Amino acid sequence: MITAFASLALTPSWREDQLAVVCATDALRLCREGGFEALPRHQAGSFLGNLGRREDGSVRAFISRARLSGAPLSGFEDGELLALLHDRVRSGELVVLRACELTADADGNTSAEQRKLVREIEAQTRGRLADAGRQYRLVVGDDLGKLSDRNSYEVVRQEDAVRVLDGVARQYGEGAPGLPALLAQARTKLTRDWRPPLSPDGLVLLRRIVVVSSQRPDVGPAMTPSAMKKLRDEGWIEIEFVDAGMEPVENIDFEVRLADGQTKSGRTSKKGPARYENITPGECMVRFPNVKSPVVLV
Repeated sequence: MITAFASLALTPSWREDQLAVVCATDALRLCREGGFEALPRHQAGSFLGNLGRREDGSVRAFISRARLSGAPLSGFEDGELLALLHDRVRSGELVVLRACELTADADGNTSAEQRKLVREIEAQTRGRLADAGRQYRLVVGDDLGKLSDRNSYEVVRQEDAVRVLDGVARQYGEGAPGLPALLAQARTKLTRDWRPPLSPDGLVLLRRIVVVSSQRPDVGPAMTPSAMKKLRDEGWIEIEFVDAGMEPVENIDFEVRLADGQTKSGRTSKKGPARYENITPGECMVRFPNVKSPVVLV
């Protein structure tokens, strides 16, 4: 329903009155872009009572993704987690949204629909749209001038944008089943090349500008053994295997080669990511030896 944000569905997807819980900041953006309306707090709380035992896993996954608790969720009973949701709705930190009809523009091509498509692509790629070692960002043309970091990107010509989106689709392959179809939709909505005073009339693909800076040689004092130990103690890595819906998958064997050459191995769990602390900071290599389909590391 709302794939680009941490959300908890309160009604089945086939119901017309689709309801979901999201964080207040995400609710503001979704309502502003269209397609959703916020329910009053007193009415929203009543819908939380419809959550049954079959949704216990979804409740835990939502609370974890939305980072509503600083303590490990394994220490909470299911009833305590539901009470937490009620409290956050009453305080306004969480909002219950209802899906509603989008309002079309005069030409029938809604910016809200384009924003929804962009959000779905961001969810599938976890906000990391990359091809051939370059970072990209897909935005709606109407929102181009509102980007706070606009100067960090350059506009990609339509012909080149099509090739980039095709490359992203090939890169992810079966690792994100719905992504190729979403990227195919995005290709059809790409804006034609334009120059001021004309404006973009569709989606715009941006490429992050690579800034090469010269560095002065380090003339500071040599690192002491105690400083090296402190640096090593601050190193850590977390490993989690998720499916295309961003849900944790358990019993997946993994191997990690640390920066200092040590090798760690283990198996994934739904209780949380595997974490190794007090390791030497640097580049680590992670592999899942028993997974045959393509895996996207993020």
